[in-house]
Amino acid sequence: MTNNVCSVLASLLILFGVAGLKIYIQIRHLKQIRQKMKGRNFSLFSFDRKEDKK
Repeated sequence: MTNNVCSVLASLLILFGVAGLKIYIQIRHLKQIRQKMKGRNFSLFSFDRKEDKK
């Protein structure tokens, strides 16, 4: 029984670790994109604002 429990716990840890890494990479990537946008003074909403002014 203990071997089964240990293997299940180990597989869960690996799964959560992989999922956590993917989420962390996505968040870091989004932050890099936002910094690039700020550097160029470009925002995703600028197009929406131009349409609203019409």
